Amino acid sequence: MDARVRLSGLAFTAVIAATAALSALAGVMLTPVRAGGDEARAAARALPGVVAIHVEQESRLFPVMADAGGVADIERAPGHEWRNGSGFVFDSSGLIATNHHVVAGARRVLVRLADGTVLEASLIGGDPRTDLALLRVSAPAPLAALPFAPSARLRPGERVLALGSPLDFPFSVTAGVIGGFGRAYDGADGVDYVQHDAALNPGNSGGPLIDLSGRVVGVNTATPRETLFDIGVGLAIPSEIAGPVLRRLAEQGHAPRGFLGVSLRGLDAALAEGLGTPPGGGVVVEALTRRSPAERAGLEPGDVIIAMDGSPVRAPRDVNRRLLGAAPGDEVRLEVLRGGESFTIAAVLDEPPGEAVARGGIGPAPRAAASFGLGFENAPGGGVRIDEVTAGSPAARAGLMPGDWLLAVGVTSVHDADAARAALEAADMAVALYVKRDGEAPRFLGLSRGATPAGPPMHSAFAGASGGPY
Repeated sequence: MDARVRLSGLAFTAVIAATAALSALAGVMLTPVRAGGDEARAAARALPGVVAIHVEQESRLFPVMADAGGVADIERAPGHEWRNGSGFVFDSSGLIATNHHVVAGARRVLVRLADGTVLEASLIGGDPRTDLALLRVSAPAPLAALPFAPSARLRPGERVLALGSPLDFPFSVTAGVIGGFGRAYDGADGVDYVQHDAALNPGNSGGPLIDLSGRVVGVNTATPRETLFDIGVGLAIPSEIAGPVLRRLAEQGHAPRGFLGVSLRGLDAALAEGLGTPPGGGVVVEALTRRSPAERAGLEPGDVIIAMDGSPVRAPRDVNRRLLGAAPGDEVRLEVLRGGESFTIAAVLDEPPGEAVARGGIGPAPRAAASFGLGFENAPGGGVRIDEVTAGSPAARAGLMPGDWLLAVGVTSVHDADAARAALEAADMAVALYVKRDGEAPRFLGLSRGATPAGPPMHSAFAGASGGPY
């Protein structure tokens, strides 16, 4: 043993002894903390069904956090790299559950079992919307499949364990408690996650979150967007979502669900004011997929969806969440605001197509807004292009850049620079712009000359979030 380690151990023992002596003098009895036997038994029951996953991918711009060390036949191929993740046995015949993002873009996948056996894996199917994927391996004997249990039966404060391979330390166990339910990753992701504080780090993705009976109550998938490593807040896909999706992947190779064909943006204060929409809810339609149910039902860019099937819509994820449980052929009813009037649209969902999002027609306009640090020019081939963005202006803070295209002010299309300037000169305190950057889908931005409303940042407040097409 390293002398420094021995010294550290002796010093720790001395501190404990001194603390105990001082406590005794003070009349305080210290009870040694003992490791919970329930946690150890649950981990021992579940670990045989946990796997480490090693994925060969195209090299990216930045190096990966850790290579898949310890696998004998892995060598870094020129132009490729190995990344690690986690998974667990979904079915004893050789079906392995993991996250979609763990295996997306893989050239080769190796699965390391708890006994050290390394097997080639093939991808059965993946579902990006729930970030789940299913692999198949040919094992010499039946594997130890992990049973599922409803996460909803747990209560905040109940103990759970996260099993996986963080930073390629395989078959690691961390312990924590349930912190809450129905958590959001961002304003577009429709999954309601289980929050817990069992440590998650890169490589834990795809591993199981288990209860003290060794049953899967979630699939660990992320820490919040604001962090990369563990900060005591982990997110797991609840078993109520993961189980059915994995079963559909096993049976069909994909997880079919209804497709509406809209790209959406949440309404921040400036965008709501610029569109003439009351604040406090709704999402604006930014683009429609050609020949989609949304287009056939009569939705237009600039429409504001305030409810779906009777439930309020406050962020794109509210629409996405409803569609996660919908099938092709289902009808959805949308409550829509357009030009200050509200109406209801019914749309029958399709199978998701493989086509790109296309910009739809531009409808009637509400009142526009003021000069926000923008200059315009007529493009040689037609259209209005932004040629100047004043440093520190509302336009600059919103991320607009010279070369971006201005398609509409509010929902009134503009075809020349003079019309764009006139619309801004007639503006008040806020404006909604429909803009496009080369290579990207069009989007709405809200600019405000007024001060940003005061208030703390809220992880679950998604004004300005965008997502789609759904």
